[in-house]
Amino acid sequence: MSQHYFTADLHLCHEKVAKIRGFDSVPEHDDAVIKELSKVAHSGNQIFILGDISGGGRESTALGTLALTFMHKDADLHLICGNHDSFHPMHRHYAKNRESALLNAAFKTVDTMGTFRHNKGKVLLSHFPYTGDRGEDRYSEYRLNDAGKPIVHGHTHSTKKVSYSRKGSLQICVSLDAWDMKPVPKHELATVIDDHS
Repeated sequence: MSQHYFTADLHLCHEKVAKIRGFDSVPEHDDAVIKELSKVAHSGNQIFILGDISGGGRESTALGTLALTFMHKDADLHLICGNHDSFHPMHRHYAKNRESALLNAAFKTVDTMGTFRHNKGKVLLSHFPYTGDRGEDRYSEYRLNDAGKPIVHGHTHSTKKVSYSRKGSLQICVSLDAWDMKPVPKHELATVIDDHS
C-alpha cells in the first residue's frame, strides 16, 4: 500500500547549509539526503518536498540529481516551491523556469501550496509557516492566511517539530533539520496533530 511522505529544505549542492548541518563536504551532505529519500521511493509512494531543493545557484545540478535518482523508482516526487526555488511566483521568470525539462523530469507536480485531510479537516502544506522565521518574518506576502488549520511547512530549518502561530494555530516543521534528515510519513504527522490539537 502506498504512503505519503513529507520533507523540506533539501538544499542539495548548497555548501553553506551542508556545513551548518555538520557535513564535511557538499557530496557527503547530498548523498545523505538522497539516501534517505531513496529509502521511501518505492511501492507507489508519494513524496512531497516543501521547498528549497537547492540554493546558491546550483538548482540545475540539484534537479539533475533528483531526476536521475528517481526516474526509475516506483514513487512520485511533488514540489511545493520555496523561496530558493526559481519556480516560485516570487521570482521574475518563474513561469519560464517551470518549463524546465529537468524540473518536469524530477517532479510529477509543482505548486505553491497543497492540502491533505485528517479527521475530516484540512491540513495545509506550504514552504512557509503562518508565522515564524529566523528573526523577522520574511516573505509575509507569500504565506498562507492563518484561518486556524494545522500547517505543515519547511523554511525555518528549525530543529523543533512543533510551533504555534501568533494566532495559536499548529505548525509542523518537516525540514530535514527537525527529523534527523528523514522524510516524515503522513501517519506520524497525524499523530503530531492529534497530540497537539
